[in-house]
Amino acid sequence: MRSKAEVTAEYERWKHALQGNLAYDDLYRELVAIEGKETEIFERFYKDLEFGTAGIRDTVGVGTTRLNEFTAFKIARGLAEYIIDKYPASLGVPQDNTCGSVSCMDNKNIYTKSLQDVSSFDNNTYVNSLQAGSLPKSKVLKVALGRDSRNKSDVFEGIIRDVMLSFGIEVYIFDEIVPIPMISYMVCNQSFVAGIMVTASHNRKEYNGIKIFNEKGVQLNGEQAANIAGYIEKVDPLDFIDFKKHAAINDIKSISIDKREIDGYFNYLKGDIKKWETIAKENAIKSGFDISKALGNIKILYSPLNGTGLKYVLRVFDSLQFKNFEVVTSQEKPSGDFTTCPYPNPEMEEAFNEAYKVANDGFDAIILTDPDCDRMGIRVLHEGRFIEITGNEMGILFLDFLSRFSGKGDGVAIKSIVTTRLIDEIAKARDIEVRNTLTGFKYMGEEISNLEKEPDKRYVFAFEESIGYLPVASLKDKDGISSSALAVFLLAYYKWQGMDLAKRLKEIYEEFGALYTLGDSFYTTGSKGLSDRDMIMQHFRDNGIDKLLGNSVIRTIDYRDKKITHGKGITSDADILKNGINIGFTKLPKSDVLEYEGANGDILIIRPSGSEAKIKFYAMAKRDDIHVAKEACGAILKEAIAASKAVVGYK
Repeated sequence: MRSKAEVTAEYERWKHALQGNLAYDDLYRELVAIEGKETEIFERFYKDLEFGTAGIRDTVGVGTTRLNEFTAFKIARGLAEYIIDKYPASLGVPQDNTCGSVSCMDNKNIYTKSLQDVSSFDNNTYVNSLQAGSLPKSKVLKVALGRDSRNKSDVFEGIIRDVMLSFGIEVYIFDEIVPIPMISYMVCNQSFVAGIMVTASHNRKEYNGIKIFNEKGVQLNGEQAANIAGYIEKVDPLDFIDFKKHAAINDIKSISIDKREIDGYFNYLKGDIKKWETIAKENAIKSGFDISKALGNIKILYSPLNGTGLKYVLRVFDSLQFKNFEVVTSQEKPSGDFTTCPYPNPEMEEAFNEAYKVANDGFDAIILTDPDCDRMGIRVLHEGRFIEITGNEMGILFLDFLSRFSGKGDGVAIKSIVTTRLIDEIAKARDIEVRNTLTGFKYMGEEISNLEKEPDKRYVFAFEESIGYLPVASLKDKDGISSSALAVFLLAYYKWQGMDLAKRLKEIYEEFGALYTLGDSFYTTGSKGLSDRDMIMQHFRDNGIDKLLGNSVIRTIDYRDKKITHGKGITSDADILKNGINIGFTKLPKSDVLEYEGANGDILIIRPSGSEAKIKFYAMAKRDDIHVAKEACGAILKEAIAASKAVVGYK
């Protein structure tokens, strides 16, 4: 974090560099507009962009804390240098810092001429050589690059492309906006060293960001992000001006990702659909189950929320041979303005408001995907009205179905520590192993990668409570495309048996217990917001919580300091096993998470957001009735948020 003097100096440096440069006149005018406004200047320059739970993201605008052409360059160049250093033997270019005939910045070689020696970058040759599921193999380093529909995504994508090419890294790029699952799929199934996606996922329209996938198709974990952050930190963002002037990349071409490569994803998915059909036929109560007939009995309203999902979700509907759907027309076309839904997050009720305007009782469900199509939210018609199926509940329904596939006790399901623990009960009954990870699909992706090294184990399902699901094994990140397909399949399957998803969920609660999980957040703001966030976490860590809804807290788990407290006595890590807590505590990386368990079994989990100035709370309660359990969760969250406000003096 910069001091006030350092902030002022950095502001003046940016203003001087951009003054008179017509290419960045909009950013310069933005700097001039905040002149003399100390608070605003501080907010924009007090630090550099950082990796959060899911990549680097922030509002679009001028400043080191914002995403703009200069900070995008800084990220791209840092990543390129990391790739070059990590895979030097794979790239046939010089590894010294001499400039030769190419442009240099800070004595760092831009590998333009060397790149031309390695490859002709003849698009036609490459495209003609493509086979479905098999990109050309080469010793040259390759990255897959895509973007969503957000404002300036095309600009940031272009900068990343040019920087990667200038370092001699081949860039395979989609010709249009693309869902993030396609990036993960490409990297998982081809010889890429990284996947890069320009997106801010479900954040408000003012945001944009960059997600990075490693060579396994998994989002960067904490250690990888820290390593790359070290390279990014050394880059001066204002070097972008010289880069644009001097980098000789005009005659170097990126490589278009062939349509047949995208087809490979859907070919994999068709295999999964066949498996779903097998499960359905083996477990259907009503005889003669026919998926084609069952799908003909349902009708769906779908919205991509002006994002990337439309083309891909409709294609997956086609893979199911499902035709009875409509699209919310006002949210059909890609747009970064999100005029009908400024906060395009299908986890939130407000995201469904536009769909509700055209929905009626002729529809069985409303399905939304977020702008980069890695999340899927759903509302189902139940007793004449549309009701929410939460992320936890949809995950329960998915696992309940997928875990019925014939196995020999070799199945593994993966979830985060803040996700409903009703999963453990279902898995136990189905002879399925549950593996817990820290919050974020990057950790689940790593666990899926580890699972591939265990030939005696079988992947079943992975999900997190924030409407992120992965029902297929062909990639390693949450996938709104295949999740939409499975949701439609289940809607048809259960309607064939005379019920809807809500009724099936009720049956599950009756069988395995009325355990409910609910989340909420306490938002703070700006640079002070971040310090307030940290102050709240420190308060809870130092002072603990004595009671949950009047019941004494009998156990506290600190995932950062790796300790368990029973009352006032601290025990060793090993006690977590003898006390019957099956969350893999000792195997997890350290993380700033606190968990409190009440005498009646109620649980409260607290963690800071990895990308925003907010504290996230998760409550779990088991009662005789699921509605009572839900109310108890709400009351636990209310207590926790009130305590947080008191710490920082918020009303």
